[in-house]
Amino acid sequence: MNLLFVSSTRQLANPYLDQSVRYRCYNIAEVLTKTRQANVHIVSLSRLRLKSLKHYDVVVFHRPIAARIIHRAIAELDSLGILRVADYDDLIFDPAQASGSPLFVNGFRSLPETRDYFERNRRVFSTFRYFTVSTEPLRERVLALQPDADCRVIRNALSAHWLSQLHDADADASKFVMGYFSGSHSHDKDFLSVSSVLAEHMHTHRNAYLLLVGQLGIDEARFPRNRTVRFGRVRYGQLPQLLGRCSVTLGPLVDGAFNACKSGIKFLESGALGVPFIGSRIEDIARHACSDAVLADSTEQWSDKLEQLSDSHTRAALGESLQAHVLDTCLADATTRTFSEAIHAWAVR
Repeated sequence: MNLLFVSSTRQLANPYLDQSVRYRCYNIAEVLTKTRQANVHIVSLSRLRLKSLKHYDVVVFHRPIAARIIHRAIAELDSLGILRVADYDDLIFDPAQASGSPLFVNGFRSLPETRDYFERNRRVFSTFRYFTVSTEPLRERVLALQPDADCRVIRNALSAHWLSQLHDADADASKFVMGYFSGSHSHDKDFLSVSSVLAEHMHTHRNAYLLLVGQLGIDEARFPRNRTVRFGRVRYGQLPQLLGRCSVTLGPLVDGAFNACKSGIKFLESGALGVPFIGSRIEDIARHACSDAVLADSTEQWSDKLEQLSDSHTRAALGESLQAHVLDTCLADATTRTFSEAIHAWAVR
């Protein structure tokens, strides 16, 4: 089978640098290639060449957005009878949910502009019959808009290659380092939802530190300056080392339909290193047997869990159990089997 992933990423030269593309395309491609199930290519949408489409049996559009090239590609694929699939890991196709999008919530676009963006994505969405999504809430959203669709949940999962590059976490046991990793300014409101809890914990625990990594537009004045460490954008290869310096990593999310559809990548990567995690409740984490130990549903629960993990023995025990669970149940091999089964089922229709 010849398979092409087409992503709408802005990382044109190297799509692998986009976390979403890594999990939705590269991690699956890694397994398919290793097991010789398919010849896989990955390309950004702006570099797609229509003449090349005839060489593929299946084309998966990752986060398809409104663009002239997509409509031309769809027409070409349909004329050739080639299977095409839409893949989503974010709720970017339902105009009714535009007010909850980080684009609007964080002030990047006005509500009319955000609705228009979602509406244009919706028109592309409506041309597809087959879908893969990262979470069950996303599947429910797809079927609510497209009841006759065939939509399969393909969970985000860890790459064996990425795991092979990891080293043991080397956090300083005398410090309690709370790490927050942000891929973009679209997470500003999410972090602010727990910032007061973090600040209070730092003021009452002299060994508590805050490690902030990535794009984050916040006022750091509320945190003790001498115990707040800030990194801007870092290379992807540096992330495991920074994760390993943490006593706990944080995954707060503002409650709403958009965030409810998100997947637990922070949970996976932290757990793989044996670093405890605390996060807001989302389906993709709540489905795990260990979820009660890591999910916080209120400010009080965030505070309680930080207090519990301030104890080094509690941290070590949770980190060890999370690592064992993640490495046993969250590898890309299993999710790729589900992906392959879906593709083969659709190909014979």
